[in-house]
Amino acid sequence: MMQLDLPWYMLEGKIYDKNEKKYIDIGLSEDIADWLMQRGVYYLQNSFPNATVGRYPWDFDKKPQLLVHIVIDELFVKNNTMIVEGKVFINEQAKILRFEESLNTNLYKSIDKIFAKLLAFVVTEVDRSCQEALDTHF
Repeated sequence: MMQLDLPWYMLEGKIYDKNEKKYIDIGLSEDIADWLMQRGVYYLQNSFPNATVGRYPWDFDKKPQLLVHIVIDELFVKNNTMIVEGKVFINEQAKILRFEESLNTNLYKSIDKIFAKLLAFVVTEVDRSCQEALDTHF
């Protein structure tokens, strides 16, 4: 199960530019929260093909065995670099995250690349969490 929390400005389709000290429009034609959530669920489904992956609130009859909660505290641009900072909770165990991506392309592509890094990190942590659960049972 995946849940995603974003700062208010991202929900309005903006990103903070720390050099200019202002919010700038990302230029997405779709809702960024939906876009990121769809991408995250798709990525997790492909990474764990034998698992049922859904978005919060879940629409399953059974309680989820694993909860992934991504909290993006900040997404900003500084010195031609995009930076995302936040936390990922896997069954309430928190990991701090920070990723950077060069702004050699447009904002949309940079967000796509930085979120791919974040999701790869999440997959690694989910895999580690599942392995630890198996190790404690055997």
